[in-house]
Amino acid sequence: MAGVHIDDGHFLRTAHGRQIHQLPIARRLRVMRPSTGANLRDDFLLFSIDHPVHAIVTRHVNPPAVRCASELVGFWADLEAMLGFVGVRIDPEQLTRRTFEVLNRDVHHVSVVGSGDAVRLRADLDALDDLVRRDIDYVDVIPISVCHPQELLVSFRGLWEDGGTAEYGQDETCRANIMAHNCISSVNCGRVQADSRIVEQDSALRKEPRSKCPPYRLGRQGRVLFAVLLSGICLAAVTVVAGDRSPLAVAVSPNGRFCVSANYTSDSVTLVDLQKGETVSEHPCGRGPSDVVWMDDRTALVCLQHEDAVAVLKIEGARISIDKRIAVGDEPSAIVMSPTRDEPRAFVAVSGTDEVAVLDLSEQVVEQRIAVGQQPCSLALSPNGRWLVTACSLGGEVFVHDAISYKSHSRRVLLDDTGNLGVVAILPDSSACIVPHIVNRTFPVNIENIEKGWVIDNRLSKLPLPTGEEWNQAQLGLDKRGDAVGDAYAAAVSPDGEWLLVTCGGTHELLVFRQPTIPWPPADPGDFIPDELLSDDDRFRRLELGGRPLGVEFIDGRTAIVANYLLNALQVVDVAKVSIVRTIRLGGPVQPNLERRGETIFYDADRSLNSWFSCHTCHPEGHTSGLTFDTLNDRSYSTQKLTPSLRGVVHTAPWTWQGWQQDLHAAVRQSLTSTMQGRQPPTNEDAEALVAFLSTLEHFENPHLAGDGQLTRAARRGKQLFESKAGCAKCHRGPHFTTPEAFDVGLGLSPTDSKEHNPPSLRGLYSRRRFLHDGRARTLQQVINRHHRPEDIGGESLTGEELQDLIAYLRSI
Repeated sequence: MAGVHIDDGHFLRTAHGRQIHQLPIARRLRVMRPSTGANLRDDFLLFSIDHPVHAIVTRHVNPPAVRCASELVGFWADLEAMLGFVGVRIDPEQLTRRTFEVLNRDVHHVSVVGSGDAVRLRADLDALDDLVRRDIDYVDVIPISVCHPQELLVSFRGLWEDGGTAEYGQDETCRANIMAHNCISSVNCGRVQADSRIVEQDSALRKEPRSKCPPYRLGRQGRVLFAVLLSGICLAAVTVVAGDRSPLAVAVSPNGRFCVSANYTSDSVTLVDLQKGETVSEHPCGRGPSDVVWMDDRTALVCLQHEDAVAVLKIEGARISIDKRIAVGDEPSAIVMSPTRDEPRAFVAVSGTDEVAVLDLSEQVVEQRIAVGQQPCSLALSPNGRWLVTACSLGGEVFVHDAISYKSHSRRVLLDDTGNLGVVAILPDSSACIVPHIVNRTFPVNIENIEKGWVIDNRLSKLPLPTGEEWNQAQLGLDKRGDAVGDAYAAAVSPDGEWLLVTCGGTHELLVFRQPTIPWPPADPGDFIPDELLSDDDRFRRLELGGRPLGVEFIDGRTAIVANYLLNALQVVDVAKVSIVRTIRLGGPVQPNLERRGETIFYDADRSLNSWFSCHTCHPEGHTSGLTFDTLNDRSYSTQKLTPSLRGVVHTAPWTWQGWQQDLHAAVRQSLTSTMQGRQPPTNEDAEALVAFLSTLEHFENPHLAGDGQLTRAARRGKQLFESKAGCAKCHRGPHFTTPEAFDVGLGLSPTDSKEHNPPSLRGLYSRRRFLHDGRARTLQQVINRHHRPEDIGGESLTGEELQDLIAYLRSI
């Protein structure tokens, strides 16, 4: 049996909270049958590597399966170089000639196989354009065992039967099976999909003789060329991942010739030639690129949400390189450039710490921090260079600061119970900003209320700049009766102010308004878009894009480009003709894997009645909107329940606040049926795919730990209190800080409110802004001092200092 499978439940994960290999790798790999006279250029995948190669090999295993990290062995020659290459916090004394079984993801903050066997990290490689397809641009390296060759000699002998022989360096050799592939289009969950030259391994093919290929010595101009070969009985020496790009944002260069996309799930950026309508190059940039902006025609900045940094990209022709990474704080989500300063400045929304970081790009340091509201998610600079607008996802707040002095001009809360604020647009005359968002109507989530638009509305809010009273706001409903526009995400205004665009990820479309003719209602906008817009195609049109359109930016006065997350593509749109001019593919699998199919369901508002909302609406990006809804998840109406985060949800059975749901597949079917009220009942395959996607949602790295990943002194004292005097560990225990039981802790406030509740997981508590089942507590201090005091639930009263230590520990979990 050729290929790799992991049959005891070990998983390979990425370090930024989203798994690439979510399921045990048990599927057979597709393999290549090289033709006689195979050559490197046409029949094998090559990489040009600027730094030392660190490869992984395995000893022969019978049967052909890698069951755990203890079956992996390897060598390296230069430990210091390896540590520099890996770039993570690992104790050098742990790097011995054995498996890394002592590593632990919670301590070292790296990816692991299983619960603590090995790390998996991504290498930054530059692929030669004449050797590699454009959608193959980096490899993943698992430094369980590492080789540090000066030259690499690979010969192909009996790959079908015995695996290959790889010789490393001058003196040290190691017989190994090396995973390889020609023309790979995707590797996901151990499954390789490729073009017609790749045939599936089966018993008949295994009996066919293999042609003998001559050895090739790889090396050119001081670089090491590494051939990745597919064989059996092995774990990959390097795993080529040509996975989904999932562009979140796109930015057009100042000269209008190029654009750069931030590809969230592939941790890369793609440079696109807009004149030719094709990709130029792609380069790994760091974990979780969430936004991108140009500094000048040769420099761009990209937010790395899962590295808490901004990467400075240098662009020279077709080549992209990382000039520097600037630490900015926890979970940067958006970035804009200030156009009016003599010294270049950038503003970064740091959603984890509720602030905006001001970057001095000459010194490449954070110059100042500006406090804003909860989870800032979008920034915009007025065309006159005077106003910095910050939209905050939780609380519906919009802040305006002076872009030069950073002085606060206004803080305004959008009308009604708003959430999921999107990308802000500012009118060309700098007089007002426009913000897409949802409105939670707080009525019970049932068929009648959904049809009326009484559950969730999708709207735009227009606010004067820089200041204005609450009554100066204007809101515009976007939803059509019977055909809503789920998950309005980003707004953009053309340079001449003629056009307003709004992407709607949930309903896969672009809304096109003739901006000066929008009839902004002076009072309550109602639940639907004005009829006068629906009846006039010159003033308003809806353009179907497919996928999940998110970031949008104008190229010129009548052409815009859209980042389409689920299509792995950029789409160029003629705004005046309301048509797609060109689709630019960024690479990725031809067919989605199970997890991607589940992700597609998660973001699809068409799964709800009349397309009003999706799973993402209440659980944005798999987290929480911070809003409460009256659903049937507690088997009754008239009880508002806080939307829980879905990070780590697969580990926290049972589900719902009361803990009555014992099966996660049944739970997601219940949500699709009774909450979303979709007209098409979910299938078992839908539930399986959605659960597979949920299994990819993991907690981010905790910013409240010390530099070495350990607890701070205060948190260590708080841990002792948590486990003893405060009594928290009676209900919140184990690796996920929860238990399967339900308890009456006095939190039920009404006759319809359940008295018993299942303890929620405390993992990732620092990232939430509302607490308890009905969201009544807005801070951890309110939880412990008022609503859930230790002395009221079986613990002892704590002093003020002890309470602070306990909170420090809770934030570090």
